[in-house]
Amino acid sequence: DVVCFGHLLFEMCAGYELTSPQPTPGHYQLDLERYPQVVDVLQMIFESPDGRYPTVEELVLCDIFRNIDLRELRGTCVPSFKHGLSSSTLSLLNAVRRRQGAILSGSYSEGSSPCTPPSTPRERKTGNYHHYD
Repeated sequence: DVVCFGHLLFEMCAGYELTSPQPTPGHYQLDLERYPQVVDVLQMIFESPDGRYPTVEELVLCDIFRNIDLRELRGTCVPSFKHGLSSSTLSLLNAVRRRQGAILSGSYSEGSSPCTPPSTPRERKTGNYHHYD
């Protein structure tokens, strides 16, 4: 989780995806020079001298997080979102489910599908002209 957080923090500050396992010194110098506190956190995550990743508890003690009251965020909840689908959308979804069920059970036939496209007019030639029935 901490490594993923490091990648996310880098990408938010640099503005592009980090495609290597960890930032290089060039990343720090070229892309994050304006964010020294971010560089400190990333170095703590990716360049630990003892080869161990820090815990989240250790990360929140960094200067960059000093003025954030995490207790305030703990009580924040996202309001639930109640979605509804129109009757035509529900009808289409039910037709797709029936068709998928028929295909999986082997009882599907092309003519029984509510989603079969209409037939196209047949073309016939008369002289230099094309006529469609």
